[in-house]
Amino acid sequence: NAKKPCGLRGHTHELGQCEDFLSITPVKRRQMTEDRLCWTCLGPRPKCRVRQNTSEGASCSNLNMVSKMLLCKGCTEYGKKNSKAYSPCNILMCSMKSHASDHPPLDKILPALLKLIPDLDPALVKLHAATVQVNSVCAQESLHKVNKVKCMSSVSQ
Repeated sequence: NAKKPCGLRGHTHELGQCEDFLSITPVKRRQMTEDRLCWTCLGPRPKCRVRQNTSEGASCSNLNMVSKMLLCKGCTEYGKKNSKAYSPCNILMCSMKSHASDHPPLDKILPALLKLIPDLDPALVKLHAATVQVNSVCAQESLHKVNKVKCMSSVSQ
């Protein structure tokens, strides 16, 4: 029984030991963990989500256990500005290129990551600049909505 199980399909180990999850981009992480992993606390989504109304967003019931250092400032501001009930993304899950410049470097967040993810192997963690370019408010709005994406057949960057 994993403390913080990996959210990738077919993976039965700890998230902190998953080279596949920790080495792929945030876009791939989101696509491959949708509806299985909370993008805020990185725990099993069904156990932490308290609101499921899609027009309101969903909040993580473990938000107070996640260091503010690990929460994307851009996603936090988006929620406040647009009066959304979304919990902000963990910086490991934020796919917004415009937010990446505000994400702290790995050496600054490593203690908080080690606290959040039991058994984390720091050598496996790769922080990627988000790979999604946002050109309009309309595009940004659609990126923050949950899109139905099928699990990728292979893990690649």
